[in-house]
Amino acid sequence: MKNQFLRGALLLCLLSGSISLHAQRQRGQGQAVRQLVQDVQSAMPRATLSDDQKAKLQGDIDGVNAAFQARQQGQPVDREKISAMVEDMHQVVDGGAFKEDDQQKLDKEFNALSSH
Repeated sequence: MKNQFLRGALLLCLLSGSISLHAQRQRGQGQAVRQLVQDVQSAMPRATLSDDQKAKLQGDIDGVNAAFQARQQGQPVDREKISAMVEDMHQVVDGGAFKEDDQQKLDKEFNALSSH
């Protein structure tokens, strides 16, 4: 009986640790997405973007920001939609309109996100 209690307590500790680690990873990824959005926004004025590219990037940025705001208010967030918006931003950034140093910095950030 005592053995079963110890096993149960150990299992609960492992589960709560696993859940906590998963939550920390999600928070870390959320912070990385926020930083990416800020960096894309700050690089946009130096880029030679078409009006369509500007509108697409701004729409994706607004969508990601709205998702973070909804999350802070306790509302559910569709992670797949956020991933799709980030991928759409990546395609525009890879279009060659950004300055070389901005392009390299943003590519590192996109690559870091895709490795998670």
